[in-house]
Amino acid sequence: MIVVAVDASSGSEAATRRAVALAEKMGTFVHAVHVVHIPATVYAAMGAVPDASAEIMKLEREAVWERIGPLLPEGSVRVDLEGYPADAVAEYAAAEDADLIVVGSRGRGAVASLVLGSTSHRLIHITDRDLLVVKEPAR
Repeated sequence: MIVVAVDASSGSEAATRRAVALAEKMGTFVHAVHVVHIPATVYAAMGAVPDASAEIMKLEREAVWERIGPLLPEGSVRVDLEGYPADAVAEYAAAEDADLIVVGSRGRGAVASLVLGSTSHRLIHITDRDLLVVKEPAR
């Protein structure tokens, strides 16, 4: 089974396409995993707005599945988790005994990666699964 970490980015689209192609060749299934992570500083700022975090998470999930859902073949599993993305993906892949984790080389963008850290970079260090980092096609 292949786990592909997804968000609403074009890099995630490329990773999903690669995961699906590999799964077809391997005769296995894809589990598309989306992890919502709202940094503590954002939670603190939203404290005055009741239910804001739930609404943000809902909108993010909808955006992800609207973009990624059509790329997934029948039989794929969609998973929504909360937490730090790399950690949640690694834990899910281990629990499901995934053969491979696939991620895009960029998700949130260069500036956010500097602040939040790179999911692919962290996964290299914390997972015991094989990891494929898919580069976005040149534009």
